[in-house]
Amino acid sequence: MSHHRFLSCIFSHKLQGGLFFPLTSISHAFLISFVDILIVMALIGGAICQAQTQSLMTRHVREVTLDGQAQLLGHLPATESMRLVIVLGLRHPAELDALLQELYDHSSRSYRHFLTVEEFTEQFGPSREDYDAVLRFAKASEFAVVGSSRNRMNVSIVASVRNIEKAFHVSMGIYQHPTENRTFYAPDREPSVDLPFPLWHITGLDNYSIPRPLLQKSSAGAAANATIGSGPNDSFLGSDMRAAYYGGSLTGTGQSVGLLEYLGTDLADLNTYYTNVGQNNGVPIAIVSTDGTPTTCFAYQGCDDTEQTLDMTQAGDVRGIYGCRHSKRNGYGQPVERAIELFVGVVFARSRRGRSVLPRVRGTGAKFFCSVRR
Repeated sequence: MSHHRFLSCIFSHKLQGGLFFPLTSISHAFLISFVDILIVMALIGGAICQAQTQSLMTRHVREVTLDGQAQLLGHLPATESMRLVIVLGLRHPAELDALLQELYDHSSRSYRHFLTVEEFTEQFGPSREDYDAVLRFAKASEFAVVGSSRNRMNVSIVASVRNIEKAFHVSMGIYQHPTENRTFYAPDREPSVDLPFPLWHITGLDNYSIPRPLLQKSSAGAAANATIGSGPNDSFLGSDMRAAYYGGSLTGTGQSVGLLEYLGTDLADLNTYYTNVGQNNGVPIAIVSTDGTPTTCFAYQGCDDTEQTLDMTQAGDVRGIYGCRHSKRNGYGQPVERAIELFVGVVFARSRRGRSVLPRVRGTGAKFFCSVRR
């Protein structure tokens, strides 16, 4: 912002506040000093005119905290650390919607001409200036930046509750869950930020909804309904799914599948599965933690990796598995965003129930993309 705009802003505030000097009665020297003072004020206080408090484009407050269903029990300790992801919004939503239509329109010249990460970022991702502004905001708020993204959409931070409340203008409370025998933390109001543009979302501000396994174990001695599968007791295997849908021509060459899991796994269990069904696992597996926590899950530690193993066996025939693990405490949003950041170009799947990982967008047309191919 130029000095002229700074001066106009501050001088207009002074006039509104009742400050008025008849210039005919002011000496030339005093006038120069007065202008100098205004310039200094402009340089120091220019942010008042430039950065206004912005609401976010998505919702963060749970209805149960507003209508009293969840009883407020206390306040999160001010010194407790939280890990959040600041998510910036996409640009040009109308053009993005048009592109999506063309990508799947057989008559369009853009049919299946998918963008690279770099092309998508330049056309629809947040601008470099906005991303740098968020990084400066994080530093000024005393956040520790622990992750960034190629598409300039995510900034992962770790900060104390005190600094989070101050930066986002919220109060972090502890509530009694209305339907579960546990407590959860959540903000008391919608967050806002002191930036010249709105953010899309801040993930990790509550843990009201946490992942739950979809696995249902049958009782001992229960008979399987399958009669034509190639596995033990005629059960269906992942290879049967491939044969049913694609025949024998699908090899999975050049394809990758990302499995977003909320617990680690023990690959020995996967090997045992293939041994028991008389098959070999020819799929390379890379297990990556999205937050630095262990990716293991051992039975002797009380951890059950049945669901994770089943996910890998069913997806294994598509070639290439990336298992991503993240802490349950921070809910859904963060692992999804981090997984997208780590494995752009990979099609993702998950098998746990709970609240949608993507919050509802109010009139922005914003979308997330897990697969970007050309």
